[in-house]
Amino acid sequence: MGFRTWLAATVVALSLALSGCGSGDDHSTAQPSTPVPAQRPDVGTCWAVPPKEANDPNHWFDDSPTVPCNKAHNAETVTVPILSKPTVAEAKKMADDVCWNAVRIYLGVDPEHWVPWGFGVSLPSRKQIADGASWMRCDATFPAEWEFGGIRSTTGSAEGVAVDPRAGFWACLNKDPKKSEQPFVPCDHPHLYEETGTLAILEGLAHYPSAATLAAEVKKQCSHAVHSESGPITVTARWDPAVSQTGELAGPCFTFNKTGKPLPPRR
Repeated sequence: MGFRTWLAATVVALSLALSGCGSGDDHSTAQPSTPVPAQRPDVGTCWAVPPKEANDPNHWFDDSPTVPCNKAHNAETVTVPILSKPTVAEAKKMADDVCWNAVRIYLGVDPEHWVPWGFGVSLPSRKQIADGASWMRCDATFPAEWEFGGIRSTTGSAEGVAVDPRAGFWACLNKDPKKSEQPFVPCDHPHLYEETGTLAILEGLAHYPSAATLAAEVKKQCSHAVHSESGPITVTARWDPAVSQTGELAGPCFTFNKTGKPLPPRR
């Protein structure tokens, strides 16, 4: 699973739930002769997936509860494609082509608007599939760590969050962002590095650029985030580790103080 900064963090195969949406349970004495297929969840539905299941890439069938989006949740449904067969193989085929772009658009991610993000793919529960459900969920998720490991809880809808991010969705760090193995730190407290919400992007590449080329592009593409290049606040970027198959390379821009002094809390 690659770190795809421009459009997504990592492809997360979540076993996210469909519980509560037509689960098929019938407590009456008379049972229907033909099961009624479970209802597809609505776009904007939020889910409280148990952490063990949410972080297990091999757990595809689940029945976690829905929750109001103003409560803590770790997944939000963006689109619900119909499948010819509700299998893991079919869901994997559609993950990159459908979920990746659908979540990007839902969040508002583009070169000028970026927050750390990912997406989850899930199938109906096995019981729902047995009752005729044949679709998959594409959910917006947010990483718990800068290496894009784990899934964290958020509150509020994620729709458009890259365009107008709240502090809880912003990326702040206390180590150079080029060091991937580190936790996020709260942006509403002093911190050493803060994302600008923009990306530096190179296109049409046949090979990985030199360090000098990347440094020049950081200065060119990220510096508009600071008021003056002569002051103590400057910029850096965490570039993708490899050029994409389409010849693209991207990296989120960060500001920091050259003196080592922390940046003020973000409100």
